[in-house]
Amino acid sequence: MKKQLLWGSLSGTLQLIVSTVLILITIPIFIDKLGLQLYSIFSLLRLFNNVNVFLNLGLNTSLIKFVAGQGKSLQSNYDIAVSFILLFMFLIPVSALSIYYNNFIFVNLFNLDSIYITSETITLFDSIIISNCMLLLGQIFSAVLDAQQKVYLSNFALILYNLLYWGLILFSLLKFPGLTSISYSILVSTSLWFVIVIILFRKTWGTFSIINFHKYCINTARKQLSYGFKLYLSGSISFFYEPVTKILISHFIGLNEVAFFDIAVRVKNQIWNLISRLFYPIFPLVSMMSDKNSIKNLIHTVEQKTSFLIIPVIISFIFIAKSFTTIWIGEDVEIISLTMIFITSGYFCAIIVIPIYQYLMAKGHPGKTVIIQLVNVFVNSILFFTTLHWLGYYAAVVGSVGAIMSSFSLTLFYQKKYLDSLILDNFKQLRKLLLILGINLLFGLILSEFIKSDLLMLLLIPIVLFSVSIFTYRKLKIFNRAELSKFSDEDSIIFKYVDKILIAKGTSDT
Repeated sequence: MKKQLLWGSLSGTLQLIVSTVLILITIPIFIDKLGLQLYSIFSLLRLFNNVNVFLNLGLNTSLIKFVAGQGKSLQSNYDIAVSFILLFMFLIPVSALSIYYNNFIFVNLFNLDSIYITSETITLFDSIIISNCMLLLGQIFSAVLDAQQKVYLSNFALILYNLLYWGLILFSLLKFPGLTSISYSILVSTSLWFVIVIILFRKTWGTFSIINFHKYCINTARKQLSYGFKLYLSGSISFFYEPVTKILISHFIGLNEVAFFDIAVRVKNQIWNLISRLFYPIFPLVSMMSDKNSIKNLIHTVEQKTSFLIIPVIISFIFIAKSFTTIWIGEDVEIISLTMIFITSGYFCAIIVIPIYQYLMAKGHPGKTVIIQLVNVFVNSILFFTTLHWLGYYAAVVGSVGAIMSSFSLTLFYQKKYLDSLILDNFKQLRKLLLILGINLLFGLILSEFIKSDLLMLLLIPIVLFSVSIFTYRKLKIFNRAELSKFSDEDSIIFKYVDKILIAKGTSDT
């Protein structure tokens, strides 16, 4: 189990690294080849990837919960079959309507000028809709892999998908620049991913029998929809956060500002996904666990240690964001880097409470995730409109940061309510946290004063801050072997390296 958990986390991290590198390469080339406005249109059309939260009915997440608990069984076969059929029946008419009424969506939703509504734009939109259908249906098979603690296989498929998706888009930009060639790239990469996850599903699941399916399909559908509906609501509401913010920017501020916000948020998303992917294997694991005390200890340990580890990440990002943007994009550096700093820093804090959010989904409290997402949307909207007249574009930044910090606080409230625990145990740990934070800030300020080269800033600040943090972790005895052994076998290479780096000799349990 520990090995599967570890490989699931590491493979997820690798998948996001691949994706991040390709995105960082592709975006500036896209803007250079096709212009900022076409990139803004591409960004707006790709919002339909976010519409997936409206279309998945919460079935893939509920499927993980039930299959993880039931194992390979006839009832699990029923769950898989019902989830696929329900999703297919829902997707086809919705997708057909979206394609038919595309002009209405372009004009009324995205506020696009008629000059941008071309055959290429329509082709791109249609290809995104079709590829989303394959992505959603494929997630049913991917969910079964995850429920079997084979997250590394679904991550392997995602690595190939991201290589193909961004690699083909990059190739098309260099050889056949235009939205039509990008459309074909999206369709090809998604089709191949869909075939791969089906093959992996068949290899790992084995014989798939649904004998007497007609007798149990109705009850199975009721079970899936009953639990999945609350998860569906939570995901649907999340659409009204970042995607709607981009739409609000396009209506109230301007098309170019959509690109600025999208670039900053895309960096945030890649970092968020990269780190949160490490936590993803906890969800199927918690779904399988029945002892509440063990779950509490697992979540508490992960959150507490993450709060210490995330400090040098946050401070490094604050000091290098402008240098990174200058090297990467080279234009509109101030507005993009400030957006990155504020939004990404807020999400770094939110990463800490991912485990309790997963607990709410897995252990019968999906309705609470709905409330958390509602708070996100409500706070974001209120702050956006109340600050728009005097902050302009930065109202979107204020809304995003305020929303994530509000939902962070509410998630902690639920942790205290259901598991009777918080992130830190006592004021001694708080003092250690503040000390590490202060040391990182001090070193960051000193280095930023003396280093004038953007490239050196990008290289030296993270190296120095992480080195100083590791030294401080060891001196303050933040980590110990007993906690580390919960996630990795002590004879593994990874355990030995982490033990040597983070844990001082003679460290006892805290």
